[in-house]
Amino acid sequence: MEKAVKNYPYLRLVYMPEFLQEKSNFTWFVCPDRLVISGEDKDVEEVLNYFSWVEDTPILKMSHRDAEIGKLAHNAYIAIKVSFTNEMENICQEHNSDPENVMSVI
Repeated sequence: MEKAVKNYPYLRLVYMPEFLQEKSNFTWFVCPDRLVISGEDKDVEEVLNYFSWVEDTPILKMSHRDAEIGKLAHNAYIAIKVSFTNEMENICQEHNSDPENVMSVI
């Protein structure tokens, strides 16, 4: 984003990553668990007007770099959780154990 802002100073650029859940992008859009946004204050304000129905949702305004790295960190964290859950299922199958019961402990 920093490079895009530098190369295209005449554009009003805002970065707003999505945090879709595996079930439905519509659900996230209607009821997001957080909104992360970066950009100039006037541009951020205008974009947030498109989310006027969202109530009691944290709005995290930050620098472009923080928002980009935050999105990458979120993706990595989710991937780790999925990998961990898959590995626990493999272990449970090897030991004739119920993975749903095991994961309910966590």
